[in-house]
Amino acid sequence: MEDRDINVSIIIPVYNGARYLENCLKSVMRQTLKEMEVICVDDGSTDDSAVILDRYERQYPEKLTVFHTENQGVWKARELALEKAQGIYVGFVDCDDQIEDDMYEKMFTIAAANRAEMAVTAYQRIVETGGKQKILVEMNTWGKGLWEVGNEFYRFPFLNTALWNKIILRDIALKHIKFERPPRVAEDALFLLSIYPYVHCITFLPEPGYWYYVRGGTAMSCVTIDETDNILKSFGATKKYVYEITDDKRWNSVMEIAAYIHLGVSLLLRCRPEESRQYIKKVKVFLKREFPGRNSYMCCLRDKEFRKVRLVRLMYGTGVIYLIPYLKKYVIRIIKW
Repeated sequence: MEDRDINVSIIIPVYNGARYLENCLKSVMRQTLKEMEVICVDDGSTDDSAVILDRYERQYPEKLTVFHTENQGVWKARELALEKAQGIYVGFVDCDDQIEDDMYEKMFTIAAANRAEMAVTAYQRIVETGGKQKILVEMNTWGKGLWEVGNEFYRFPFLNTALWNKIILRDIALKHIKFERPPRVAEDALFLLSIYPYVHCITFLPEPGYWYYVRGGTAMSCVTIDETDNILKSFGATKKYVYEITDDKRWNSVMEIAAYIHLGVSLLLRCRPEESRQYIKKVKVFLKREFPGRNSYMCCLRDKEFRKVRLVRLMYGTGVIYLIPYLKKYVIRIIKW
């Protein structure tokens, strides 16, 4: 790996995050990793986010850089920061979350030692409802160690799709798919799917390093029928992009697995109940058109995760899928990726 002064560039897109931003920045600036930079992009905020960011930039001029732009969405904000980043690896933090003080030092150390293109840490999902918190630890079942991807790249769709609990070689992150009109949701999944063919080695940390807060009223809350066409178009473009950068046709099966997980279930569970039938119809047409053939992985492997995907495909084939929005809490318990 090339020697650089900066080991990790931490990218924080910010849009109207003033309420939580200060706690986020404090946790980032406490990082024990010394050779790092922090790049914040104020995506046209209308609250006090810009004031807070500028104050921190004055306080940490050697570490933190702020860019102010018009509102274009998180995808464009991240792209701007990626172009400016100088680190060997890049990491991403959401402005309403927090991280452990040594998260990036641990991730960089294990990734660099193993010459891995990516490192993934477990995280705490903190669900806030009615003034109470429920904390779940996730992405800790891959253990501590190394995944030499090899022919097991069919497991990529079962990694959590967030960017924020990962560091990625910057040179690879820059190869992500480009969208003229990025989707508002599922953007992390599409970013990762578009670079996975370049990833051959991943390291894992089972101790949670990231605190992911689930709050109402965020982009994760709801998927509307009006944005469904663009989501499907973006997924189709990502599939085409993956085919252009690898001649291994088995990636078709990988993209199909990802489609059933994300389009088939995850986004469906975030639809308004009154729009779910329209959403399902659009997704059924998309899946039938894009993946008409046999998927050898779903048919042959006995892994429990593939059984879940096969179940989802069966539900789409039989029409049972239309019941899912009304059985949401039960489905979440059964199908947990």
